[in-house]
Amino acid sequence: MNLPALNNILDMEMDKLTQAQGGKTNMEDTDSWDAFSGAYLKPEDVTDDDEFALIKVGSEEMDKRTKLVLTLERAEISKLFTCNATNIKAIREAFPEGPKAAVGSKVGFDKVKVTNPSTKQIQDSLVIKFLE
Repeated sequence: MNLPALNNILDMEMDKLTQAQGGKTNMEDTDSWDAFSGAYLKPEDVTDDDEFALIKVGSEEMDKRTKLVLTLERAEISKLFTCNATNIKAIREAFPEGPKAAVGSKVGFDKVKVTNPSTKQIQDSLVIKFLE
């Protein structure tokens, strides 16, 4: 058996296994790396002129605290963004009636350098540049 034929058989068997485990294989979503960068928005996911649609506001328990979490969308890719105190302040100033009032708005970010409180290392972070 030649190598291309063996690769084809392996691909078909992987597809069967993925489907048997409840997943699905979609070979059409490989034009961009956006779908593979994780669920949470990271500084490397953002450029200066990026604009995201805020489609949902929620919360989650992290480190025994409740954190505000935004669901953002750009080019059909959804990302979660956990707000720190600085970002909560920006949302509160723009929408004093409550976080859910921000749903439907456009969000832009600036990249900033911060010190990670756990590791004491300087790293990139995101702050809300505009919310309209």
